[in-house]
Amino acid sequence: MRNNNWIVWIVVLFFGWSIVAMIAGTFAAIFGFPYIWVMPITLLMLGGVIFLVSRGYPIQAWLLVGCAGFIVLSALTLVRAVTVAEPDIPDVYRQEFDNEDGYSFMGIDLPFYGGYGSDYLIEFDSDRENYLVPAGYEMRTPVTVIFAPVQTAGGQWAFESGSLRVQGEVNGTFAADPAQNWVSADEVLFDSDQPLRSIRPQITILIPLPYYSSSAPLDARAEVTISYPMPDGAVQSQTLSRSFQLSVIGEDYYRYYNQYSNWKRSRSVIDSPLWIALVAGCGVAGVVGVYLLRQGDLQPRMAGGLMLVIRRLSGAQKLGVELHTLAKVRGVTDATEGVYIGRVIAQSPAGRAGFRTGDVLITLGGKTISGPGAVNRIARGYKKGDLVEAVVQRSGESVRLLVRF
Repeated sequence: MRNNNWIVWIVVLFFGWSIVAMIAGTFAAIFGFPYIWVMPITLLMLGGVIFLVSRGYPIQAWLLVGCAGFIVLSALTLVRAVTVAEPDIPDVYRQEFDNEDGYSFMGIDLPFYGGYGSDYLIEFDSDRENYLVPAGYEMRTPVTVIFAPVQTAGGQWAFESGSLRVQGEVNGTFAADPAQNWVSADEVLFDSDQPLRSIRPQITILIPLPYYSSSAPLDARAEVTISYPMPDGAVQSQTLSRSFQLSVIGEDYYRYYNQYSNWKRSRSVIDSPLWIALVAGCGVAGVVGVYLLRQGDLQPRMAGGLMLVIRRLSGAQKLGVELHTLAKVRGVTDATEGVYIGRVIAQSPAGRAGFRTGDVLITLGGKTISGPGAVNRIARGYKKGDLVEAVVQRSGESVRLLVRF
């Protein structure tokens, strides 16, 4: 494309791709499709848009295609939600996955799932014994352990010492580094004149972990000694302990997570009121589609304005008219040579020169026109301000027009 704004083409395609990909991603998230489907859906939608624009289909055809697409996607969503098989997930993984929450919108739980849980955080839960930690990709992995609540004056407390005893593929007792934990008892001045508040002491400990998924959980026992004030002015020291198991996860965790999240999102379509909206939407789309078919007026038009505007923006169509080969307009004109003029942009070289819809362009700048491509090639050769003569056939007569680019 010589002498045109090729950057605009890139911008138009980029934004078109971004918008369509965003819509496809939303479909995948809400309708429960696997995210690997986003790319095919994006390509299919973008191809449909390009086809409708390039052929100049009217808005009625766009609406009909949209209704048909919604019905197909909705039907595919509901069939998948009913037939998708529940994956076989290890219990320790399923417990972690089930702790994730969906996304609620206006009181309706939508099937959005993301993230990979709290693999480094050992929360306090009296009913839970097994926790997940990632494989040790570094020399030591930081693990944070939270203990049972304690009542202190104003919620104040100070760290004295802490350790984590691990048995299994990893054996040893690992001390907590005071520099990575709460302020120590030697650095705090307690204020006892405050009401009791509940706190959850915690420690962060660096422990070595295998570089792979462990075949058996690691038995762990964590201890922390803290100091804290009471409203009566006394400062108490207490040692808290808790036992649990650590399951070291590897790549299989993420594979199971993808299987589970895809199944959960698909099932959530029928486990929530979303399926009602899809069925109702299909009914409305069906009624609108039947109405559009009965009304007709779905054939391509010679004046598809959107494609012309895009060409005009990109600089590929400097003349400012929509061009058609004579073979496409048989019965409209009896001309045997030249190209048919469709829509004319008013504020363009052709519009200012007096071109009209229905004209047949015979020559431009003294050069015979063989097709739309020839017009574009000739027009791109002129600079702004050049004055060129054009000959058109109008109502069986030759008309000369002066075109100023």
